[in-house]
Amino acid sequence: MASISTINVGDLQTNGLLNASILAEAKVRMLLADSTTLRNTAAIQQIGNVAGRGSKVLNVRYAGLGSNLSMDAASSEVSAESVSSVDVSNATVTIARRYLGLDESQLAQIAGAGWGFDPMVLAGTMVDSFEKGFMGLLGTAIQSFGTDVGNASGTASVDDAYDVIETMESEGASGSAIFTMLHPTQIGEVRSEIRSEVGPGGFRTDAQEMLAYKGAGYVGSYLGLHFFSTANVVDATSKYHGAAWVPGAIGYGIGSTERVITNSGVLRPAGIPVVIELEPVPGSGKVTIHSNAYDGLGIIEDARGVGWVTSSV
Repeated sequence: MASISTINVGDLQTNGLLNASILAEAKVRMLLADSTTLRNTAAIQQIGNVAGRGSKVLNVRYAGLGSNLSMDAASSEVSAESVSSVDVSNATVTIARRYLGLDESQLAQIAGAGWGFDPMVLAGTMVDSFEKGFMGLLGTAIQSFGTDVGNASGTASVDDAYDVIETMESEGASGSAIFTMLHPTQIGEVRSEIRSEVGPGGFRTDAQEMLAYKGAGYVGSYLGLHFFSTANVVDATSKYHGAAWVPGAIGYGIGSTERVITNSGVLRPAGIPVVIELEPVPGSGKVTIHSNAYDGLGIIEDARGVGWVTSSV
């Protein structure tokens, strides 16, 4: 038996009479992370669901009809004219599996239930993990645009924004807005340029709005470009591979999970192609939480977008 001459916190903790710490609240707070997603915005063209259709590949077809052809003057009132040819092309998006799994012991469930580590709570966090993975797919895809603007050995600039507009207009790309996905560092560089911009570009009200703090995600509109800041922009070969595009450039398809058969407890969150399974592992005293998603993303019309590539060093 221990004896303490003065009752104090340190001795009480040492002898097991006080806890070294207590939990501040029942919930577990998420670590700071980039939660940006463009999946349900007009920036992404939803192209279909492969469920029950006989293939895991979605085929988007294009034909040069309508405004691609011009009905011109005939040679005369009764002349026989030649017919026109039609340009055709297609793009494909392949649906593939994405996965995330977590193990939790039964004792952690017993002790942690109500304190943020219930298996159902962990399963719920996988919805955000699905969106994080989607942005990874998008960051990879936008590296493949055939045309780039920006200075691969310099910083992002307002001049780059004007180059985006010029390139989009020269290609005849139509759309109510240009969606722009840049790394936070690139966003900061553009903002720095806006601060020193003179002439019409500096006196626009949207220039002032672009300078206000927003955090990750949508940061504002400038010159008709809607800017999104996200760390999911790929940093490769000392370059940030951002991009700008109009609707119809990027296609996204899914494989819905209603047909998936499993013997475990199953969750199917609304609105996303994910199936989450809670599987007790026999004899181990733990449960594995599996989440599988089935989707795919890719550039389906290259002329509708450009890469925005600048130095990351």
